[in-house]
Amino acid sequence: MDYATFLDTITRRAPVPPEKAEPLTRATLETLAERLTRGEAEDLARPSCPSRCRNRWFRPLRRPSPSDSTNSSIG
Repeated sequence: MDYATFLDTITRRAPVPPEKAEPLTRATLETLAERLTRGEAEDLARPSCPSRCRNRWFRPLRRPSPSDSTNSSIG
C-alpha cells in the first residue's frame, strides 16, 4: 500500500478530515511503538504500513518496563 492510500484509508475509517489523518496517525504509531519491542513493531508494521510510515514513525523508542502495564492511566 502506498502512503497516500494509507492516509486515505485512515480518513475514511476514522472518520477524520484529511488534514488531521497524518498527525493523528503519527501520534498513534509513535505511542504504540513506545510500548512494543523492536520485533513486535516490525511484525505489526511490515504487512500493512507503507515504508514511509515504518521508517519514520513506527520505530520502538524503548523497551516497555513491567511497571508500564501496572501504572497505566488509560480509562
